[in-house]
Amino acid sequence: YSWYVDVMMRLVSLAGDHMGDEVWHRIVQVILGNEELQLYACKIALQTLKAPVCHESALKVSAYVLGEFGHLIANAPDCAPIDQLKALQSKMASGSQSARAVALTTVGKFINLFPEIKTLCLRVLDRYRGALDAELQQRACEYYALATLESEDLMPTVFEEMPPFPERRSALMSRLLKREADTEDQRTWVFGGREINRERKLQKAGKTAEDSEEPPVTQLLEAPEQTRSVTDGGQTPEELARVAKSKRHYARLLWENDGILYDGDEIQVGLVAQYKPPAGRVGVFLGNKSTAPIYDISIHVVCEESSEKQLVVQQASGQGPLPDSLMPLGQARVFFDVKCVDVFATAPTLRIAYTMAGAPTVSELQMPVTIAHFIDPVTITVADFFSRWKQLGDAAIGEAQNVLKTPFLSTDSGAIQWLRNVVGGAGFALIQGADAEPDNIVGVGIATTENAGRFGCLIRVEPKPAHGLTRVTIRATNPT
Repeated sequence: YSWYVDVMMRLVSLAGDHMGDEVWHRIVQVILGNEELQLYACKIALQTLKAPVCHESALKVSAYVLGEFGHLIANAPDCAPIDQLKALQSKMASGSQSARAVALTTVGKFINLFPEIKTLCLRVLDRYRGALDAELQQRACEYYALATLESEDLMPTVFEEMPPFPERRSALMSRLLKREADTEDQRTWVFGGREINRERKLQKAGKTAEDSEEPPVTQLLEAPEQTRSVTDGGQTPEELARVAKSKRHYARLLWENDGILYDGDEIQVGLVAQYKPPAGRVGVFLGNKSTAPIYDISIHVVCEESSEKQLVVQQASGQGPLPDSLMPLGQARVFFDVKCVDVFATAPTLRIAYTMAGAPTVSELQMPVTIAHFIDPVTITVADFFSRWKQLGDAAIGEAQNVLKTPFLSTDSGAIQWLRNVVGGAGFALIQGADAEPDNIVGVGIATTENAGRFGCLIRVEPKPAHGLTRVTIRATNPT
């Protein structure tokens, strides 16, 4: 859906004077709720700020998106944190009071996302502490005070990423669909697009199946005379699609610190995490997507027996209890403190239990917390990298190697850059030009555990698009 970002950004740029704030609010909501859009939206937002002319609504959208997801493109060319700040500054002076207010919040979020430009961000905030407008002055003073506190615990909490907005159908679309009369004419195309018409066909198929007392088509297996349901231990195609989508969400959260973990019919689970090895804090957001309230909510994290001594997860202190009930479109959250005692192999399990319409439900989700989240990037020279790489290879202290199937490399032109983003998101600093093969990716990181302390990790990723394979090799000074 990258076309949506292109069209809407062009719309607010050309016709922003003729539309209200609800339009750019909706653009932000769509981007927040679709992880696939966030990386592309950041690139478009930065391009919009670098353009000679930027409309006020486009400035608001671009500032908001970069403040939330600017870290996704921080390793891309011409998208470094300093480039994002300069582009934002270039448009702040010409913006309205409300646009500058959004931009100031983005500057505050930059301090939390990019500590390396904290000094420059503080200069921007200091300049607006004497603004004549009370709103701008208050924001600048508060953000400046938060950023200069001795304790760094409050800043990440205040400027944590916004959770995704719950999905809901447009009010206009609902009104249009109510006015559509059902018909048996196959040529009739209901206004609203392919998804609406697909749902309409499925509903009609369901009604036909009920009338004929035969199982719906969506529940048929390959075997011609058998059906499978949840009670039989099988899964419908819709459930299989949801499981596949959840796996994609989990994989994405392995190299990003915020996003959706699970998106079902009744609940949506979002995660936001911040790590300061060997510790970290993970926030779990539970949203009620159904039309009925849910009760008896409990959220717990359980570590596998093989990892319970290496990883400690406890509910953070100083937060209130979960609500007794959660109304439709409501949201509850709970934070967990994570401590890496030693290298662990198995991610913990997130257990969510609730009751809806008198029926208890338990969902167990694998929590995206791995040893990679306790690695900090560190930059070294090309000569130092291969010198240490050879030393670790000769000493055979600690090496792991795996060959992954990556068939998309041969068909997706952006796959190599995606691999670079994954390695960078896993905590490694990319060393440019270190490998004779331009597509190969090398990086360096420092892992930290409570028992072993800090130890170096080197990674080398060798994609082979012609064969659809990628070899990943990691060498570390810790044998575990």
